[in-house]
Amino acid sequence: ESAEVYYAYAMIYTYITQPFTSYQTEAIFNTGRFLLSRVQKDAPPGVSRAYVLWALAEAAMKLQCYKVGRKALELLSALRVPPAWCDKVDLACLQVRGKPM
Repeated sequence: ESAEVYYAYAMIYTYITQPFTSYQTEAIFNTGRFLLSRVQKDAPPGVSRAYVLWALAEAAMKLQCYKVGRKALELLSALRVPPAWCDKVDLACLQVRGKPM
């Protein structure tokens, strides 16, 4: 089970850290949903819930799944995020509030 989590997290980590990836938005969205269900309470060492939630929120916004994006950003705002992300998370929260449910 942990091998599946690490394999899926490699995709999310690449999506967050690399400026360009070949992954489709749908793949990032589904991988984020899978990881969120697996690491809801305890994340294995090296797996960041903040990365998973941010990738899921970005993919949801691109796919116009605003309800999922809103929920992911709500969960993300309850976590400690890297200082460089604070403004991006706040801006994304404001943008998603202006979208329909």
